[in-house]
Amino acid sequence: MLFRSIRSGVTINSGSIDFNDDTCLIATDSPVVVNLGSVAFSDTSLLNLTTSVSTLEINDGDFELQDSTEFFIAPLSTIDVFAGNFLVTDFVQVDLNQVDTFVGGNALFADQTRLHMSNADLTVDGGNFDTNTDADIQFRDGQVSVFGGSFTTADNVNMEFHTTPLAVEGNVIFNGTINSNHYFEDSPITVQGAPVEGLLQANEFVCITAIRSEIGRAHV
Repeated sequence: MLFRSIRSGVTINSGSIDFNDDTCLIATDSPVVVNLGSVAFSDTSLLNLTTSVSTLEINDGDFELQDSTEFFIAPLSTIDVFAGNFLVTDFVQVDLNQVDTFVGGNALFADQTRLHMSNADLTVDGGNFDTNTDADIQFRDGQVSVFGGSFTTADNVNMEFHTTPLAVEGNVIFNGTINSNHYFEDSPITVQGAPVEGLLQANEFVCITAIRSEIGRAHV
């Protein structure tokens, strides 16, 4: 099933958007807004926000992509998840070029998912950023900030920061395997506790590569 919106907008109040089983939503010059509900795509479905006007805003709900769903969003658009989580699992690829993203909850990338961001900022406020099970996470020319939560990796993660500072008001905990990669180039890591001193911790098998990237705790 195909649902297409052109210069119309999609607004759901006190309800959710749930697409599954090879369905698709294509929005052109059409913002997608969900209040008091979630947006979920699964089972090889498609969400395509084709222009910068086609922003995604979720208030008091989650944004879920799973099961080989395809997600496309145009440069200069935005993703805002207020009081909710951004959950990406099971073979989903998310490429965000010039798409600033705000998550007012937890951000999870797991089960062979991919997040590639370039020229864009990611802000997680009031929750954790977590990866596990072979996630591929790459940031270029942006900023990653976590407030009031932890930044944590696990399993065979491939994580690369290129000219993208990582600032965490909480803990940074790198878990992994002998095959995991934690790479920072021109990307300082700053940890500041809230309200107590933050923790930067690397556990078994983890090797952090830092090139021209200061690693430390913020001075307060």
